Amino acid sequence: MPLETWVSLGSLLGVALALYVALKSDSRRLEAKIDRVSVELRNESAGIKSELTSDISKLRAEFKKGIDELRSELKGDVARLDDRVYALAAGLRPVLHPGGEHRSPAG
Repeated sequence: MPLETWVSLGSLLGVALALYVALKSDSRRLEAKIDRVSVELRNESAGIKSELTSDISKLRAEFKKGIDELRSELKGDVARLDDRVYALAAGLRPVLHPGGEHRSPAG
């Protein structure tokens, strides 16, 4: 083989080696960047999860408080209604006449 062929082959191998090194370097940089982004995403997702858990906990507390207030209000309303029904029943109790007839208190 002539010298020019060896020089051309050497040049091609040099260029191929330079491309390989450059691509390998870019590949490593890309992998490092992917790793950094992955870590950032994991950290962000952990922060979001923590924030969401906290928000859900606050909502549960608010709902529980609201339900407790409604339950208390409902118990008061039921007690008031019970008192009114009892008073109404007591007021409408038939009054017996000496003859055994029933009549309402109004009549």
